[in-house]
Amino acid sequence: MGDERARPGKIVGGALYLHRSALSTLEEAVRVQVDAVAARCERSWNVAKIDLKGPGISLLDYEPFETAPFPALRRSVRFLDSGAEPAARVYGDSNPPILHRKELLLPFDHPDRPSFVALTEALERAGLFTEMTKRGRRLAWEGALLEAGMRVIGHALAPMAPEPVAQVLRHRTAIGREGLSAPIAALHAVGLLNDAQVLDYGCGRGDDVRSLQAAGIDAVGWDPHFAPDPDLRQHRPLVNLGFVLNVIEDEEERRAALRSAWSLCGRCLSVAVMLVGKGDVSGHRPYRDGYLTSRGTFQKYYTQAELRAFIADTLDRTPVAAGPGVFFVFRDEALEQRHLSRRRAGFGGLIRIPAAPRPPRAFTPTGGARAAALDEVRDDLAAILLELGRAPHSSELPFELAERLRRGRVSHAHAIADALSAVSSGSVDEAAARRRAEVTRFFAMQRFEGRRAYTKLDPSLQRDVKAFLGSIGSAAAAGEALLFSAGDVAALANEAQTLVQSGLGRMAGGKFTLHVRDIARLTPRLRMYLSIAESVAGALEDVILLRVHIRSRRLSALSYPEFDKQALPRLSRRTKIDLKTGEVEVFDHVGDGQVSVLIGKSSFMDNSDVRLADQRTFDEQVFALFGGRDVERVGFARLARTLLTAGIRLPY
Repeated sequence: MGDERARPGKIVGGALYLHRSALSTLEEAVRVQVDAVAARCERSWNVAKIDLKGPGISLLDYEPFETAPFPALRRSVRFLDSGAEPAARVYGDSNPPILHRKELLLPFDHPDRPSFVALTEALERAGLFTEMTKRGRRLAWEGALLEAGMRVIGHALAPMAPEPVAQVLRHRTAIGREGLSAPIAALHAVGLLNDAQVLDYGCGRGDDVRSLQAAGIDAVGWDPHFAPDPDLRQHRPLVNLGFVLNVIEDEEERRAALRSAWSLCGRCLSVAVMLVGKGDVSGHRPYRDGYLTSRGTFQKYYTQAELRAFIADTLDRTPVAAGPGVFFVFRDEALEQRHLSRRRAGFGGLIRIPAAPRPPRAFTPTGGARAAALDEVRDDLAAILLELGRAPHSSELPFELAERLRRGRVSHAHAIADALSAVSSGSVDEAAARRRAEVTRFFAMQRFEGRRAYTKLDPSLQRDVKAFLGSIGSAAAAGEALLFSAGDVAALANEAQTLVQSGLGRMAGGKFTLHVRDIARLTPRLRMYLSIAESVAGALEDVILLRVHIRSRRLSALSYPEFDKQALPRLSRRTKIDLKTGEVEVFDHVGDGQVSVLIGKSSFMDNSDVRLADQRTFDEQVFALFGGRDVERVGFARLARTLLTAGIRLPY
């Protein structure tokens, strides 16, 4: 396209952005392409985004350049080629992408360009154009201006007038709940509530406390407004600080609340906040680093990375992501190790180890009581053996199982030998290989998260290291090698393509998509990639498909509630995890009114599914209708019309 420096335009991420008024500066061939797609666009637009390394052209509708100092993106329509169905996207008002340095997109002789340039230069002098990968959306940019004590009036940068102290009614943020809150549910999901004593610090109206008490869990709650009795601020093994930090308008007071909750925690602290994009800020007034609502309450919206850094800086501890906007902070090192080691089996704890088939037994015990005891414990011991990938130590046996062996006068070694005879050697080898990979990932994640060295490893983990890796040094070296291998883009792509050829998942546009059921079948390198994503985002609920964006270092977790029931399952929630920046974004497709369906479901179905043949036939018909184009970009409305016209019905 020639020398872009001699003409208007802004190049970002391999694409040229140009205002509609400057299209005449394009080379004729490119201008003809833009005119061709513009003729097919039924919506208003004012910026063209032209891919410099491919045929893609997007027409973008930003707020008017004349009035908006940082125009927000309202909608986009993307065209891959002259005949492809355009892919449209509408952006919400709460936290849309915004445009900086807008003068770059305009003709050099545009009358308003000098005032736009002056604003950009003022922002540069104020040091506001830093970390722009984190300031590309409205809330983050407004937060940066607030932090710098600046505001933009028209197209001029001015110091912000001192903010009058507002009366913030924090107690009004307490809401009634019908189910467990996100942080309490996260504690429950990983088994940390078992036999625990819980303090809900900032319990609001106490719904979580009542739910826990009804379930037989020893729980108390303290709240400065609803339950202010100081005797309720008890030292407890588990403390929950759920959605408290985001309603405190003063940062130092937030830190004090976090430290206070931590001081009462014996084993694990759960912290949860509202994430950017999860709340509607329209009609709210910016105040300090958040917003004042019409009800007199305050809300600060965090990013995942910001919350992680805030906790680490305040408590001098490395938190563990438990979900979007939820982190655990462990005081008990042994509990932290057990929690992290349990997670190594798969992404979000979604993988269950299948039972291995039992071959004919070759070991026959003698003695009535001993034989009866062995018969009672054989299946349980075999399951433990296949879970650990090694012979369990006597301390690793459940109490009831150990009691059965004691009553039957069966030695630990004898019981293990009997259990080994009940499973095939191949099953044991597979379990050992899986466990070795899990232990290696554990040490890789220690390296990735920069977690301080434990003063002492959990005994079970010590046995794993000795059985599978020999020594701590060897385990650390293996973990580091695995971690760095996850950054090899070419190797990741090759391994993903090989898996697709073997019938696992689908590869399209450099993105590898698989069903969560198949995580255990991934290569160690791809499993490591998912573990890094889990470290950033924590466990994700109701995920059906995972999409690995290999080159851009991202992962999308996709939820399809009716996956098993519908031939065209509808996407309900998409969680995007950026492994480079640590940001996590959650998109509610149903709440936003978007209708996105999964096309080609058969690629992700289990081979034993009785509907697979019908689904595969239906998918082949759909792909044939669109001539092999990227069907995933076909809008739902056009898909429905095309199927109706062709007389193709859903198979179920």
